[in-house]
Amino acid sequence: MSTLRLTLVVCLCAFLAIVSVPSQPAFGSTMVQLYDLNSHVEFETDSGQTVWLVDKVSQLKQQWFYYRLDGMTEELPLSGLGYFNHKAVDANFNPGDDTLTVIYGQPAGFSITLAYLLNGGLGHSLKSDLVETITFHNLTGQAVHLQFFQYCDFDLGGTSDDDIVAIVNPNTVRQSDALIMVAETVLTPVPEHSEVALYNSTLLKLNDAGPTTLDGTTGPIGPDDVTWAFQWDVTVPVGGTVQISKDKNITPEPATLALMGLGGVALILSRKRR
Repeated sequence: MSTLRLTLVVCLCAFLAIVSVPSQPAFGSTMVQLYDLNSHVEFETDSGQTVWLVDKVSQLKQQWFYYRLDGMTEELPLSGLGYFNHKAVDANFNPGDDTLTVIYGQPAGFSITLAYLLNGGLGHSLKSDLVETITFHNLTGQAVHLQFFQYCDFDLGGTSDDDIVAIVNPNTVRQSDALIMVAETVLTPVPEHSEVALYNSTLLKLNDAGPTTLDGTTGPIGPDDVTWAFQWDVTVPVGGTVQISKDKNITPEPATLALMGLGGVALILSRKRR
């Protein structure tokens, strides 16, 4: 991991330590937007991240989380814990909020906090970074054990049928098309299970009436409409916390970098949008 990414994670963790989030319960869905330089993301509190624009081109269809507590026979979306608040702030003094926390569950019992820090790139660089931290809090009288899932459906370059995805090592996934790529690195802890698949086979498993264990398919698969998922086996001790730290990084493919030096990337972007 680069020094810059480690610094970003440390900054996000420090933000989590000091941010004050009101604890009044909230219901229904709220849409929150973050901005930084060439990047714009949107989150729906009941369905996750639904937009990631880089240089005004859509890269993401959805990222969302699911959980299965001991005794449950199926996974539920994270909002099944109950959503009770969010806070978005401007942490780097660029125009627009770039940092978000969203809390699900019971503030005096078991809860999960999602935290995001968006770092955009310069205009037309095709670069963007999203640091993500998931923190499990247990203020109940007994340990909490759960299966926790992350599901991602990227449509890079605004198209859904030309991407290739692979789990390249136990904590890293990479998806690319001819122009751009996204890589996610799980800094800690490494997922117990992962899966790459064609849309929408993993999503159906997470939304059926039975328990799911991701099947370990690593790929590569594609070019096609592809997705990936991670699964963690989490035990949160009484009065304790457990944290998952991740980083998503969108960058141009190497061939695109060469074209950018020749001024050809604007033409490619225009053709992909059409």
